[in-house]
Formats: sequence, C-alpha cells, structure tokens
Amino acid sequence: MATVKADLDTCMGYGNCVLGAEDYFDEREGVVIVLQEQVADGDVPRVEEAVAACPVMALTLQKS
Repeated sequence: MATVKADLDTCMGYGNCVLGAEDYFDEREGVVIVLQEQVADGDVPRVEEAVAACPVMALTLQKS
C-alpha cells in the first residue's frame, strides 16, 4: 500500500490535487488537507497523477 504526504510549508493552495483525487485531498484556507494517507492499490495511478499535478511539488507518494 502507498502513502501520501503533504508539505504544508510548501503548499500554495492551487488545488490541482483536489481536482484529481477529491477523496484523498481537500483544500482549506489555501492549504492542502490529506484526507486519507493510505492509498488503496487500485487508487495509486489516480493519486499519483494528482500528486504530479502539484506545481510546487508539495505532495509525495511513497510506494511500499
């Protein structure tokens, strides 16, 4: 299972991650909120795309 993390100091609140995986990310007051850190195997490709869509690279996806 993969794990997603957010660097809140880097996040600029663009919200691209929310558009790509709204069940894993939300945005409040200009900062990303990770709703689920553990990423189900079937969701990895979609969450991986959402992580890659972050223009400031505030998200990481670690695969185990």
